[in-house]
Amino acid sequence: MLHYILDGYNITHKVTSLQGGLTSIGSIQQSRDRLLRYIRTKHPQGSLKNKVTVVFDGNAEVIDYPQVEVIGIEVIFTHNISADDHIIQLIKKSANPKIIVVVSDDKEVQNRALLLGAKVSKVKDFFVAYKSEPCKADKIGLTLVELREIENELLDRTQV
Repeated sequence: MLHYILDGYNITHKVTSLQGGLTSIGSIQQSRDRLLRYIRTKHPQGSLKNKVTVVFDGNAEVIDYPQVEVIGIEVIFTHNISADDHIIQLIKKSANPKIIVVVSDDKEVQNRALLLGAKVSKVKDFFVAYKSEPCKADKIGLTLVELREIENELLDRTQV
């Protein structure tokens, strides 16, 4: 099992499809929501057993919810420190930094994470790692994405 720690705003600024015009608070919130939805539906972390933590810098004007878990994704707003420093703190507190993969294009964060024994992934590599290929065992030609969406919908319906 791996633990992916994502540098939230670094990612939303790098992935154009997540951006909604980052000049207003509403747009920032939309970008965050798009990122969380993407992770929840596309599972770029691979196995659903892999833990995902998304860390956002927390300024009072953009925080509209505290630390939360969004369907298997831990979301952290850092409040008084930078997301970069919080990510490093998470690695330092880990009993096994070797299972941590930090997703960020920030070179300083990458270097600090590597020094602590964590792995790093560039934003592009994290998002490209997910492939929508037909499942070999699937005789009807559905992609893994479609199979996961069906599975999630069935789970949602059985939990009601």
